[in-house]
Amino acid sequence: MSSTRKQTFITQRLQILDAFLVWCGFALAYALRDPMIDVLNAIMEPMGHRFFKQAIGSIGDISSFLVVVVPFTPLLLEALGFY
Repeated sequence: MSSTRKQTFITQRLQILDAFLVWCGFALAYALRDPMIDVLNAIMEPMGHRFFKQAIGSIGDISSFLVVVVPFTPLLLEALGFY
């Protein structure tokens, strides 16, 4: 395998990994959102402050956003010269 071809293969693997990590970041943020609001409320309520949960539905509700963000993140990173 030539050096250029090997470098292209490595870059493509990194792009797939980056897209996967972006998706994982959204999934983790979605999973931790409500528990973190509960923790913040437990800390802030004695001081008279409260964070309110807003209904965001299931992760399927943001799937149209993920369909755009996940594939275009590696493309944007490549355009900015990160690979």
